[in-house]
Amino acid sequence: MVDLRREMLLRTLSNDENVNVRSWVAVNPQTPVQVLLALANDSESQVRRCVARNSLTPLSLLTELESDADVRGAASFNRSAPLSLLTELSNDTNEIIRLGVASNPSTPAQLLAKLALDLDSFVRRGVASNPSTPRSILEDLAKDQDNDSPDSVRAKVARNPQTPLSVLTCLADDSDNSIRRAVSENPSTPVQVLAELAHSKAADVRRGTASNPETPVQVLTELANDPDEEVRYFVGRNPSTPVTILTKLADDPVTSSRWGVAENPATPLNLITTLASRPDKFLRQSVAVNPSTPVQVLALFAHEEDDHLRWRVAINPSTPIDVLEMLSQDSFTSVREAVARNQGHATENKVKEEARNNTSPEKHNRRRLIPLELPSQE
Repeated sequence: MVDLRREMLLRTLSNDENVNVRSWVAVNPQTPVQVLLALANDSESQVRRCVARNSLTPLSLLTELESDADVRGAASFNRSAPLSLLTELSNDTNEIIRLGVASNPSTPAQLLAKLALDLDSFVRRGVASNPSTPRSILEDLAKDQDNDSPDSVRAKVARNPQTPLSVLTCLADDSDNSIRRAVSENPSTPVQVLAELAHSKAADVRRGTASNPETPVQVLTELANDPDEEVRYFVGRNPSTPVTILTKLADDPVTSSRWGVAENPATPLNLITTLASRPDKFLRQSVAVNPSTPVQVLALFAHEEDDHLRWRVAINPSTPIDVLEMLSQDSFTSVREAVARNQGHATENKVKEEARNNTSPEKHNRRRLIPLELPSQE
C-alpha cells in the first residue's frame, strides 16, 4: 500500500537546501520515481550518485546516469543493476567501483570468484562480506593474507552468516582478537563455540558474544555480571536477553550499561517508559531510537530542545508520520537527514543490519547505532 503522506514528505525534502538531506531522499527506496527523475539532474554529484544506488531507479535512468562522468560506477552498489552492467564494472580500474560489484548481493558467483582474486584487499573484503558469496569462496578467503585488523578479509569472512560452520569453528581459535570478535558476533556460529568465546580473556570478544542474538540464555545471564560495562551494555541490548536480566541491568550502577536496555526492542513497555522518565540524556536518547518505544513518548521527545534526541526520534521506524512531518522542518540539519532516511519499519531492518556491523563503539559516541555515512564513491 502506497503511503501518500510519506511520499509527499519525501517530495518536500527533495527540495531541501542541504545536499545530505537530498542525498538521503535520493537513496530512499520509498521515494517516488518522479522525484528520482528530478534528483538525477541535481547540481550536486553526490545526490546523483545516490539516485544511481537506489534499487528502484528505472533501468533507463540508471543507464543515463552511467554516462555522467561524476556518477559513473555508482550503480555497482545497486542491487537492481543488470548483469551486463555489473560485468562491465567488475573490470573497472577504480577499486571503489569493483568493491561495489564485490559487495553487491546481486552479483553472480562467477564474478565473485574473479573478484575474490583481486589484488586490492578492499575488493576482496567486499566479496568476503557478501551474503551471496558461495561457501567454497569463503573457505578460500578465510586463508587470505590481508592483516589490516579489525576489517581484514578474514574478519569479514568470520562475520558472514554464510560462512561454513567448520570455518567459523577454526577462526574462533585465531590468535587475532578481531577475528574471534567477528566470529562471536556471527549468528551462524555454533552455540558451543559462543559459550567458549564468552569466557575469553579479551573483553572485546565477550562483547561480541553478548551482542549475538543466538547466544544461549544461560550464557547471557552469566555475561550480565561481567566486570566490563560494555559487555553488560550488549547483554542489555540483546533481544534474546530474558526480561528478568533486562530489569536488573536497567538499574546497573554504571550508566552506560543501562543504555542497551533502553535500546532493546524486547524491553517491556513499562520499563521503557520508566527509563524515558529518567534525567540521563543519553538514556533518553537510547529510548528515542527504540522501535518499541510508545508513540506518545516519541511525540514528547520530538519537542525537546536536545537536537540529538530529536534526531533519534526522526530515524525511529515507529515514529508517526505527523511527527516526522514536523521534524522535517527542524532547524538541525541532521534531524531532517534522519527524516529523509526513515522508511518506516523497513528502516528497522537496516538499523539492525548496521548495528551488527558496528558493534565496537566508542563508549560515549551516542551516534554509534545509526551510522549516517552517505552512500558515496568518495
